Amino acid sequence: MSPEVVVALEDARDGDGRLFTEYLTDGETTYREARKTSGTIRKPVIPPGKGIDASVRETIEEELPLIPGEDPISVRWQTLDNSAFFELDRENRTIHLNQNYRAAILGGRKGTLNDAPLLKSLMYLLLHQLFEKEYSGKREKDNLQLWQAVMVSAARAELERVADGE
Repeated sequence: MSPEVVVALEDARDGDGRLFTEYLTDGETTYREARKTSGTIRKPVIPPGKGIDASVRETIEEELPLIPGEDPISVRWQTLDNSAFFELDRENRTIHLNQNYRAAILGGRKGTLNDAPLLKSLMYLLLHQLFEKEYSGKREKDNLQLWQAVMVSAARAELERVADGE
């Protein structure tokens, strides 16, 4: 759309004086509320914590019911052995990501507490259920090994691309 059309839509009002943008926001809210009552019940989760961008935390909290009274799960960078992409610290409710791969993942951008929101969101969604249990069973342990292998391989590919200047 041309800039003029965008401006016209942003300034458009209905007969009651409500902005078109308010209409869109109301529609999104109605859609979310309808989905909550449509019969699809999502399982409550431990809330996301530090290291996950505030807008992502807000979306997760809007989309999923939270387990009340649970300490949130943080995602942090930490130096780990290069054979691991991540490590779970159940006691402190933290997913540690391997600091050695951070620069490649950030692609030269400056690191911050809430950097790499896409990666951290995916890691939270992949791993949050493991914090609800005291130990991992055989299936979870196998999944963790699989995820480690794939993530380390992907991170090393990122490092090679950075080294090659891609």
